[in-house]
Amino acid sequence: MIVLAIISIVGSSFGFWIFKLIEKERFYSDIKNLQKTVLMCQKMAKIRQGDVFFILNKSSKGVKYEIENISLPMEKNLISNSSMKLNNKEIKSIKIEFSPAGGIYPSLKLTFLSKNKKYSKEFNFKSL
Repeated sequence: MIVLAIISIVGSSFGFWIFKLIEKERFYSDIKNLQKTVLMCQKMAKIRQGDVFFILNKSSKGVKYEIENISLPMEKNLISNSSMKLNNKEIKSIKIEFSPAGGIYPSLKLTFLSKNKKYSKEFNFKSL
């Protein structure tokens, strides 16, 4: 009986640790996908010689982002269970413009936080 109790405690601890590891990896993977999408927006603005708008919106499932002013609209990509901050203040929405000359307006630093605010990643739109 004691052996079963010890095995269940160890098993549940291991399961909890694996869950936290998956949550962390998913958060950072979503941020990498965001970075790739932002770089794609910048390249699309140069190629099309027109402004491309990148919109971030807070939803109940996390932060979703969409791209406007392109032939094939892209939307509902998600940074799961996260929130975003600008100057240490949580925001719900922001619209970023990529110009054909390579400019990003507004050029800012956003901080993305995981659901439990345990993991964070700063995303600098100035240095792209």
